[in-house]
Amino acid sequence: MTAWEALRGRPWLLRWVALPMLAGAILAANVDLSAPPLLGSERLSAVFLVDGQGYVGHLEDVAWSDVLTVRDVHYFQDARNSTTNLPLALVKRGAEVHAPADGLRIRRERVLAVERVGPGSPAARAIRTQRGLDAPRSQP
Repeated sequence: MTAWEALRGRPWLLRWVALPMLAGAILAANVDLSAPPLLGSERLSAVFLVDGQGYVGHLEDVAWSDVLTVRDVHYFQDARNSTTNLPLALVKRGAEVHAPADGLRIRRERVLAVERVGPGSPAARAIRTQRGLDAPRSQP
């Protein structure tokens, strides 16, 4: 008797056991359990494009999609003319004229490299500092 013949006689087995197991396996292959909001500390990724632009944020990479989605996006900007006199600055995306609200979608063919950002890196520290400045202040 083949596996299909065994399932044909027991439709409940297919509905309540086999299909949920298949769906769970597909979802588990595409979920980073250490990235927020599930478990563990925050994991940021840097996405570098072929045109030289770079973004830092929470990467959502679905294997069967032709786009990557980056949420809580920060991008690099030339800061040599600013008061800090540093070569680069990280700017939080969202204050642009079109007010992007739901992340940044990037076509895979435009991506040069994707790397994890270390929690102690200058980029991660700059993002944490920016969040601290943007946090609502309690009033006395």
